[in-house]
Amino acid sequence: MINQHLSCDDFLDSNKIINILPRNPQIPFPEHSHDFYELVLVKSGCAIHVKEGEATPISRGSVFFIDNPQLHHCFTHMDQLCLVNVILNPERFNHHPLLNILSESCRSPIGQLLVPENVIQRSEQILGQINQEKQAPDHYGNVMIENLLSQLAILFWRVHHTPDYAMVESNHSIMMLLNELNEQFSKRIDWEKLCDKYQISLRTLNRKMQEIVGLTPNHYLNRIRLCQSSKLLKNSQISITDIAYQCGFNDSNYFSNKFHQLFNNTPMQYRKKFQRL
Repeated sequence: MINQHLSCDDFLDSNKIINILPRNPQIPFPEHSHDFYELVLVKSGCAIHVKEGEATPISRGSVFFIDNPQLHHCFTHMDQLCLVNVILNPERFNHHPLLNILSESCRSPIGQLLVPENVIQRSEQILGQINQEKQAPDHYGNVMIENLLSQLAILFWRVHHTPDYAMVESNHSIMMLLNELNEQFSKRIDWEKLCDKYQISLRTLNRKMQEIVGLTPNHYLNRIRLCQSSKLLKNSQISITDIAYQCGFNDSNYFSNKFHQLFNNTPMQYRKKFQRL
């Protein structure tokens, strides 16, 4: 597998601490690593984000932070994926705790932070203000940029630590439901009961999930399960049959077939490919 290493100098001017790169859409790009930090906000579409063999399904509202220069990652199964890349040079920051807040806010068992619609909109406003400050003719642009980035980091921190924070728009129920699926993926999902819990109809659930994640509810659930299984294949010696059951599959053969369809490797091939010896 070819890995490309990207340098901070390729994306940032010598006197700048940040660069914001819209990807509309994100083009296919090989597995890579980089010596800068990267904050990613997904605006639309869906894909799978693979980090060192650990896969995570991403869609509108997904936020993640890459702060490990040794980490190799890429996107696969992109479907109209549009996102914003925020490139950060950690060596030029005066306020290093800010980067720690970003890292903590985006760290979770599912590999990402899921934010509601109004937080996406507020994030885009802050990033727009940062872009304006990049053009400031005085010496205080970087100070203002760190101030604005602090607002963004604290916004994400509050969403991470207070799940109901800022969820006041019409997609509140769907976002809470998605969070539950990400936490309860290994269990049998009764869609009717889940819809009753969040006071939405099955028809609305199907329509909203197509809008937000680009997948049907069952397809999205299967993708979560398969991505979680990739983590277990890489990081454990659990048998493939047990991994299938732990990730919510009742039939290990069905699991293996679906895994091969998604990752173009059997579970055993995937384990040999990514597991550290």
